[in-house]
Amino acid sequence: MLLPLLAALALLLPACQPSIADNLRLDKAIIGSKQTGESNRLLPINLGEKRGFINSEGKVIVEPQFDGAHLFSEGLAAVFNGVPYADGKSSAGYIDEKGRIIIPMRFKDAHDFSEGLAAVSFGENWGYIDKSGKIIIEPIFTQAGEFSNGLAQVGVTEPGVYLKIGFIDKTGKFIIKPRKLDKEYESGEYYGVGDFYEGLAQVRINGKWGFMDRTGKMVIKPAYELVRDFSEGLAAVEVKGKTGFIDTKGRLIIKPQFVAAGNFYNGLSVVEVNGKNGFIDKTGKMVIKPKYYAADRFFNGYAAVVLDKKLYKWGLINKSDKLIIQPQVKSIGEFHDGLARVQADDNKWGYVDTTGKLVIDTKFAWAEDFSDGLAAVSVETDNKIRKFGYIDRAGKYIWNPTR
Repeated sequence: MLLPLLAALALLLPACQPSIADNLRLDKAIIGSKQTGESNRLLPINLGEKRGFINSEGKVIVEPQFDGAHLFSEGLAAVFNGVPYADGKSSAGYIDEKGRIIIPMRFKDAHDFSEGLAAVSFGENWGYIDKSGKIIIEPIFTQAGEFSNGLAQVGVTEPGVYLKIGFIDKTGKFIIKPRKLDKEYESGEYYGVGDFYEGLAQVRINGKWGFMDRTGKMVIKPAYELVRDFSEGLAAVEVKGKTGFIDTKGRLIIKPQFVAAGNFYNGLSVVEVNGKNGFIDKTGKMVIKPKYYAADRFFNGYAAVVLDKKLYKWGLINKSDKLIIQPQVKSIGEFHDGLARVQADDNKWGYVDTTGKLVIDTKFAWAEDFSDGLAAVSVETDNKIRKFGYIDRAGKYIWNPTR
């Protein structure tokens, strides 16, 4: 069944099994993600207990020498010796694409560069540096996010206050002043304010959700029990237990009538009606009747669905509601580079093409989406040790699995 908005907010990101990147202690969700602003794509590898990088042909570019590393972003990658905060002896810095340490290992923790700045920690507090390593914004924040369209979300603490969240510009000036968390969320992972999507961010005040713009102005007053982020010009909102959609002006476009609803992707949103899932367009018209026990979003023209609750097998439909792949696999991903990962009954992963043909056998302990012709995969040895490698679209290893 489609997740209610409350459950979706609790997740904040699409539900999935632990990824290879998690196992490699990367901060990115998917190893195969395209690197921001990079002309040459470098991929992380583990060799023994150390981390290095290879190119898309499987050639080692940065010799494994670090305890941890992020993906490259804007030409630099954060690297680590020790585990941040684990033993008090960790250090972090940045390397270039040749493996040279450009910014010395003098930080306690480090995030990726975005819009020319990166958040770094000297201990308890975070600040921001430029690509020369110069401190641009002093470390005064309890937490610090990446810059996007000139703003970064930061957290500050005060005596007797769990956390305040605000947004700063690249000089460190608060554009949106820190706001105390809604009391109901102080002990959990909810901050009462989200990131910006299509120019607006969720804000929770006195138990109700609304949206503010990049100046901090409340453009859609807090009046909803739950909300989703804006996507394709619309956001799902919940009123008296029913979900509908508003536009960026706060106008009700689709009246609240659904048990739950997802974001719009490819012009369609999955909705739940009487325990079944279907899809609506942006006028609220039901274009794919609610007949599926479970359904995921449309992506690149396809959506994963489950027809039978007891069998609980996933298949794929197109926007005409035609079954492209019959419900026959335990799990199925989205198409990237023309291939989608699938999980067989024995929990092994492989890949199918858009006709449903299995083109790479289900033999991996885990598999990531393809990106630029490559995908990260893992295999499990007889003694349950996982090794990680990379394959091309033919299923051939460009890097054989290593620990």
